[in-house]
Amino acid sequence: MTVHKPAPTNHAGVLEEIASALDISEAQYKEAESRYQSVGDWLNRDGSTLKHFDPEISPQGSFVLGTVIRPLGDRDEFDVDLVCLLSASKTTLTQKGLKHAVGREVKDYVLARRMASMPAEGRRCWTLHYAGDTRFHLDVVPAVPDSIRYRDLLLESRHLSLARDEGLTGEAIAITDNKSPTYDQITDDWPQSNPKGYAAWFRRKMADQILAGKRILTEGTILASVEDIPDYRVKTPLQRGVQLLKRHRDFAFVQDHTYKPKSILITTLAALSYQQEESVAEALRRMLDRMATHIEERDGAIWIPNPVDPSENFARDWNEDRKHAREFHRWLNQARADFAGYLDGNYQLMSESLKTALGKRPTDGVFGRFPSSAPIVAAPAILTGPMGQDPMARANTAIEDVRRRGTSSRPWAE
Repeated sequence: MTVHKPAPTNHAGVLEEIASALDISEAQYKEAESRYQSVGDWLNRDGSTLKHFDPEISPQGSFVLGTVIRPLGDRDEFDVDLVCLLSASKTTLTQKGLKHAVGREVKDYVLARRMASMPAEGRRCWTLHYAGDTRFHLDVVPAVPDSIRYRDLLLESRHLSLARDEGLTGEAIAITDNKSPTYDQITDDWPQSNPKGYAAWFRRKMADQILAGKRILTEGTILASVEDIPDYRVKTPLQRGVQLLKRHRDFAFVQDHTYKPKSILITTLAALSYQQEESVAEALRRMLDRMATHIEERDGAIWIPNPVDPSENFARDWNEDRKHAREFHRWLNQARADFAGYLDGNYQLMSESLKTALGKRPTDGVFGRFPSSAPIVAAPAILTGPMGQDPMARANTAIEDVRRRGTSSRPWAE
């Protein structure tokens, strides 16, 4: 007997289901997990040249943040970003030495598994491509622990509370970069990164929602406790909002990726804007209204600081070519218009432009369940402020803002 899933009953339900359809499947998640665990087992095997360094493979980026989305095309790959952490010291090896040591073992792994292609060396990582239905690749970043220097630099730059927050800084790492001027030198001056600290910061933004979601999953069952539910089984309004924005961006830049906004920028600005909204519709409204307000200016330069390392500018490329900033704002304005047009109307009717921007497959899967004679239902009163204004009012507000603050406040708009 076929069980027909009921149609959603509000904007939040529609957007939740569309975002859910953008997720990778649980089978894909588990296969990717199995693949990178296999690499970790290889690095720790007897006979590994790295075994005495206790190598540890762990995911980073959207895979661990819970904001992964399916690629646009059925033949496209999704990437899993990994850190390969060795218990080694910068006093005994160079970036180049670490990069090549990991590379040798990764190449031996590929040969032993008879994979179709050898790993490719990137600026900071080694990339392993897998064949098969899942169509993903692993980007393996070699690294060593570096929390002490990370905290020292935060203290020097007067970020005192952040430096003392071990939950955000305790697992900082030093990574390799073959473009670094000290790439082949023994030095303490390595590029730094803190993916686990960023993930902890992002998780703090939605900790209550994660716990609530796990409690819902355990209701009516004695088979699991809250602690037994993996984080990836729960999706919060923040995660869903980021997924929808990333998909909208993908379609907006499908013809040319040159100025496509990076996922870390969208994720950071969305998380900074998020205020514990309980539905994805409300979260999206907040994000779209507030994201631009978290873009800073420092001595004429555009800044989007890394929340766990404010000296790192996620918008560094924007200052090298201001078109990055202009294209970001062009996309953000389009996303505001597209989502506001939907949220301000009947939840059963989505414009063709937004359907196109989110993809035919996920949107048809939701709207195909509405009866063709569905009554017109008014939108919930969640829109107040800029997104709730009509297009002319939004334009006037923007013009007045520029007049008030002057063009120097937005040099990318010159």
